[in-house]
Amino acid sequence: MTARRWFALAAVAYLASLVVAAVLLPDRVPIHFGVSGDADRWAGRPTALVSFAALGLFLALLFALLRPRPPASRDDMGVIGAATLGLLTALVLCTVRAARADLPRLDGVFLGVVVAYLVFVVAWAIRLRRRRPTTIDG
Repeated sequence: MTARRWFALAAVAYLASLVVAAVLLPDRVPIHFGVSGDADRWAGRPTALVSFAALGLFLALLFALLRPRPPASRDDMGVIGAATLGLLTALVLCTVRAARADLPRLDGVFLGVVVAYLVFVVAWAIRLRRRRPTTIDG
């Protein structure tokens, strides 16, 4: 599958997570979690939904409109953009789950997603570095 298709699939998944959030979020939504995973800041449902949508739209546009050089790098940008939208999708869904719990907190699932995202980005960066042609100054 091409990077553009991965990006489109991630954008559709993010939109689907927003629909899930719109249906399932309670009136009071945790929007920030401390290091321990406990919710420490709250917002109303409309504010949370607008924030989620604005963040996703901003990042989708950012990754879609960036034009790195050489053009082959655009595929790399699409892959990183897809992974980032995947991370945001997980954040929205984990927030929905936390908001509906008796004790609102992020658990190990979200931590696992963040670790997987970071490992992927580092591995992708190493791959890019190894693939980059070397130049001779002189």
